[in-house]
Amino acid sequence: MVHRGPRRLGAAFRFLQPPPPRSPALQNAKLPPAGAPPPAGPAPLHLRAAPPGPGDPALAGRAGGRRPGARGGRGRRVRARTPAQGPSERGKGRAPPAAPHLSNVENPNTSFKHLGNIRPPAPRMRPAPPAPPAPRARRPRPRRITPLSDPAERGCGFVCHSGWEGHDTGVRVYNSLTRRKDPLIVGRADAASWYSCGPTVYDHAHLGHACSYVRFDIIRRILTRVFGYNVIMVMGITDVDDKIIHRASEMNMSPASLANLYEEEFKQDMAALKVLPPTVYVRVTETIPQIISFIEGIIANGHAYSTAQGNVYFDLQSRGDKYGKLVVDSDKRHASDFALWKAAKPQEVFWASPWGKGRPGWHIECSTISSLVFGSQLDIHSGGVDLAFPHHENEIAQCEAFHQCKQWGNYFLHSGHLHVKGKEEKMSKSLKNYITIKDFLKTFSPDVFRLFCMRSSYRAAIDYSDGTMLEAKHLLLVVAAFVEDARAYMKGQLVCGPIRDDVLWERLCHTQEAVKAALADDFNTPAAVDAIMDLIHHGNRQLKARTKEPGGPRSPAVFGSIVSYIKQFFETVGISLADRQLVSEDSSRATLHSVVEELVRFRLKVRLFALATEAATREAGRQQFLDRRPLLEACDTLRQDLAAHGISIKDRSSTSTWELLDHRTQDHKPGS
Repeated sequence: MVHRGPRRLGAAFRFLQPPPPRSPALQNAKLPPAGAPPPAGPAPLHLRAAPPGPGDPALAGRAGGRRPGARGGRGRRVRARTPAQGPSERGKGRAPPAAPHLSNVENPNTSFKHLGNIRPPAPRMRPAPPAPPAPRARRPRPRRITPLSDPAERGCGFVCHSGWEGHDTGVRVYNSLTRRKDPLIVGRADAASWYSCGPTVYDHAHLGHACSYVRFDIIRRILTRVFGYNVIMVMGITDVDDKIIHRASEMNMSPASLANLYEEEFKQDMAALKVLPPTVYVRVTETIPQIISFIEGIIANGHAYSTAQGNVYFDLQSRGDKYGKLVVDSDKRHASDFALWKAAKPQEVFWASPWGKGRPGWHIECSTISSLVFGSQLDIHSGGVDLAFPHHENEIAQCEAFHQCKQWGNYFLHSGHLHVKGKEEKMSKSLKNYITIKDFLKTFSPDVFRLFCMRSSYRAAIDYSDGTMLEAKHLLLVVAAFVEDARAYMKGQLVCGPIRDDVLWERLCHTQEAVKAALADDFNTPAAVDAIMDLIHHGNRQLKARTKEPGGPRSPAVFGSIVSYIKQFFETVGISLADRQLVSEDSSRATLHSVVEELVRFRLKVRLFALATEAATREAGRQQFLDRRPLLEACDTLRQDLAAHGISIKDRSSTSTWELLDHRTQDHKPGS
């Protein structure tokens, strides 16, 4: 398997070293045997490095020490010449490259379904005839991606060639493996594989969880709707764990019943937040046989060991890793070894295994699930920053030990914590400082929360408070108010002075370019939102130049384009700017819409009558105004009463419009 380029071996991912020689293949396992030859067939295209040219400085001192057919640094395939080939016949008579190893397992006793091979086949290479060699058409090559810098500047421990091949998404993303922004290169021209760590379903989900899932949902939508890549996302659900067992005991429930209860609640919370569901959810309890096979494969490859107590541990020393000075458990070989399989304690849920009754460790669950669906190559892996070590690092060790590859996951994305403002602590259940998603949505809308998440980088910590939420709400109201005013202008209800449409067209083009560039730069949503708000600012400046003289020149086209683009942007990231008036097929809603419409129309007639001046003299006009003043006061009172019920009326020079207010936030005012 050929993989994405070099990565820095930093503290967060410390034990990414080349694995030892392969052990004998696992026999009779439900997962494909670890280290076994890949099945025959066309090979998918993957982040393939271009062969080094003569005198490639990246290969200095290493070119002569590689046996024929060996794999290059970082998983890049290096093909050797056959004995019949001379120096001038390089590239002729090569055998077709082996296809990467893909898991293709379906457990008939569960509802889990394998998604299949998501990667397209690459063109086959036919061997040249014995003599004379037949000329061949040049094989098409994907465009090369220039490396970001010299390998020495990266601090990586592997050789880097002069160019990379793959499918460039046009996005640069911060990769936790390299600790820098890299071009996002995926294995398919139209799709990306993505594994997301899901919840451990033992309690209510809170805003800290919501922030992480909403941020990655925004990234997923951007990849799909802006850059045109279909994201195949798999999310693992941990439905057996120490926390689940302990909580079930407290609530006098079975662990399975407790997990099912909170799993359904989690899915409902995500739907309420408008988070798109993954392509498939996979529960840990649905994949126990595959997890056992995965562990057996790691043992067969010499990277894990079982103990007399029935536990199985990953042997970090087998990979040459030396980190951590921990207290050694009684049956561990080394302090840093982590559990793949845990022997069952009395009264705990368990499954039968070759090592006795027990259940899987936390880290092996995600490794098995992602390998079941995506095989030995993964484009994107995501989770909270607290999962980077040890969870994600242990996943890397397990998968690379099982698949016998140099690099399993190409990009790791980590979201920052949600902090309680004024405190240097994250929102968590252990600190008992959390707000459940259901309680939050009683006060604020999911659109407000989504915009709140977009106002900072997905990698940054974010402060939560009523003040920061109200700021996001106010920003959303500014956007909605501009859309309403622009529509009123286009309908002729809002009369303005001459519009500089040339200026607005220029600002619109500039904004479109700025937003696209921001989203391509590590999904920089704060910069994108700022560009949108700057466009709204320029539009409002034109609309504020109001006049009472009808019939002047108008420019509805530019405002129509601006409104369309703004709505498209927010809909792309999952925020709805639909018409706030009640438009529905439901009969009661339709009736209410008609009633409000008639009421606003009647009020407008009364207001215009009260403001009209028909007297011949100034003194008579003053008296007429005093006589009709109670009508104006009644109109103002009606407007205030309707606002209390969530209906906002805006009076313009010769007309009135109305819209619905958000009932969850209309009583909240900044500073209250």
